[in-house]
Amino acid sequence: MVQVNQINMIFGQYEALKDITFTIDKGDFLHVVGPNGSGKSTLIKLMVNLLNPTSGSIHMDTSRIGYLPQALHVSDHVPMSVEEVLKNISKSDADIDGWLEMMQMTPYKKSAMKHLSGGQKQRIFLIRALLLNPEVLILDEPTSALDPAFRESFLQLLHHLQKTHNMTIIHVTHDLTDIVKKDCKVLYIDQSMKFFGDFDAYENFSHEGHHHA
Repeated sequence: MVQVNQINMIFGQYEALKDITFTIDKGDFLHVVGPNGSGKSTLIKLMVNLLNPTSGSIHMDTSRIGYLPQALHVSDHVPMSVEEVLKNISKSDADIDGWLEMMQMTPYKKSAMKHLSGGQKQRIFLIRALLLNPEVLILDEPTSALDPAFRESFLQLLHHLQKTHNMTIIHVTHDLTDIVKKDCKVLYIDQSMKFFGDFDAYENFSHEGHHHA
């Protein structure tokens, strides 16, 4: 589903990514981890064509890609409601209402986006991505603004989407402690690729003296 081949990314004199190569299959759940400044977000921006690599290539077997960036930019001067934001993507009230309920956002359907908290806005933009019915869902630290009470159910939802929709999910995170660990893969990068494999093997990799993200 996704093939990353010998990606290098250089900004001026700074080598952000060096020789990154891996492949993930349809229906895989990949957690991308690494320390601050390791190149995780740069890799994601390359995957969604916001950046062009210095060298190497990325190939995806689909154009149906949902993307939730790390930083959400919503102008307070744009008086759009939650419903209007979502109807720009889908005209189906049933689909919109279903996702709002699943994300515990039904009471905010008529609310102005500017009145939502950071975590609430993040949920709405995730719904926008899901309304595209993506085959690949790419999430750059999606739980960073979510309250702890919703974080666990959110991660369970991602696992549910992977299983029921055979969705390929790429999830950047700083914290692997509360993720759904079953049947997932881990990519650990720090400019270069330090580890790629299943979660159990990553646990052994970490216990051998390597640091968790």
